Amino acid sequence: MEFAAASHVIDAVAADGTDAAQLEVPEGTPLLRQRRSARNPQGVIIEHNDDRYLPTEIAFTLENAPNVRAPLVRRAQP
Repeated sequence: MEFAAASHVIDAVAADGTDAAQLEVPEGTPLLRQRRSARNPQGVIIEHNDDRYLPTEIAFTLENAPNVRAPLVRRAQP
């Protein structure tokens, strides 16, 4: 399996019943959610994850370099 590209969406969500049970927190607890999709050279998604984390347990780091342009995308949720 060859990875060519991946996208990550990081947002905040409230714990639903499943999240609350798995993370042993009350429903409605604020969580960080990361959704990742990895694609092969043909653009076919070969991996997708939808993970939730307690904000006290994880930090995300994004790095940029002058020779690599990363698009800035904002998506409004209805």
